[in-house]
Amino acid sequence: MNEGYMDVLRSIASSEPTPGGGSVAALSLDHAHSLSLMVARLTLAKEKWAEGHDAAKASKELSEPALEEAILLAISDSEAFESVM
Repeated sequence: MNEGYMDVLRSIASSEPTPGGGSVAALSLDHAHSLSLMVARLTLAKEKWAEGHDAAKASKELSEPALEEAILLAISDSEAFESVM
């Protein structure tokens, strides 16, 4: 884990109200898309997994744009909650 990732975890664990549950849920969604992309890229890199190339391409097409979307959701949730607080 790099220090930036650890900073995010420390921020979540702090006594501050944000990032809270909505942001963490969006970050969890980002983790899921990241793992999907990892598997898709590993699959596409090997001819021995050619049977799965179509599914990997479809997964990649869905998850690539969703990475940015999930981060924006996390930011939006934190900003909205901070405005209420």
